[in-house]
Amino acid sequence: MFLVACCCCLHSALSVSQVVGSVTELSVAPRLCLLSEKSPECHEQVRVSWESAEARSVCLFQSGREVPIACWEQTTNGGVTLQLAAADTVTFELRDFTDTSINLATAEFKVMHDKKKYRRSRRNPWSFF
Repeated sequence: MFLVACCCCLHSALSVSQVVGSVTELSVAPRLCLLSEKSPECHEQVRVSWESAEARSVCLFQSGREVPIACWEQTTNGGVTLQLAAADTVTFELRDFTDTSINLATAEFKVMHDKKKYRRSRRNPWSFF
């Protein structure tokens, strides 16, 4: 019985190490753009890079588009610099090279709108109600 329990624990430990070893990270720099009221979209040079613990064949996609931005074969890292013009948040996805429906990692370039509203107060500053 003890031998069976040890074998189960060993199998679980191997499965966990396989999952941890396959972690892929995707990063975007800069990650944020703040638009003023007068700017319709953000024009920014963005660096999208990825790193994996094991060699992979992957492609980088911008969400909503079917054509990859770049692809890499059997490597542990990669990156690309893009000239981006965006009015809304852009999501980047790192997908498997052979099956692009498998999403390995996701990162966002957030576009935030700075809308300052100057409103007159509804009550006088001296009023308690």
